[in-house]
Amino acid sequence: MTGYVAWNTQLPTYTSGVGIIVSQQVLSPSHGTNIHMNPTAEAVIFLPAEQAANIHKGQHITLTIGGGQLAISSTVQQISEQVMSPQVLNQRYGQGNMVVTQPSCVVLTMVPTIDLKTYTGSMVTAQIETGSQKILTMLIGGGS
Repeated sequence: MTGYVAWNTQLPTYTSGVGIIVSQQVLSPSHGTNIHMNPTAEAVIFLPAEQAANIHKGQHITLTIGGGQLAISSTVQQISEQVMSPQVLNQRYGQGNMVVTQPSCVVLTMVPTIDLKTYTGSMVTAQIETGSQKILTMLIGGGS
């Protein structure tokens, strides 16, 4: 019985991407009825175009920032409807230190808990949970 349970246990599956931390202006209420712009960190993640259909607003995303110095959990806030070329993405987000090499879709997630001065422009790796798969299926090479 234990073997059956172990082989049929579901493990999460992930889609991986890379990206960059940028500063985003967000409307925030202040004292009284005034509203002001408040800078916050946003992760811009680039995913292979074929993964766009697997990503949806609200999915769990784990970000690793600065080569593993910091790991943060968040959720997908937005995903682009269009696939963009590497040239367009590098011009828009490259800041001289990032090279996107394939057509990609853009995923945005807010990262309000990090220091903007320290992390703006930092490289990010992302793991987005896209589903689950039985251990047995993974071992025999089946995919979903």
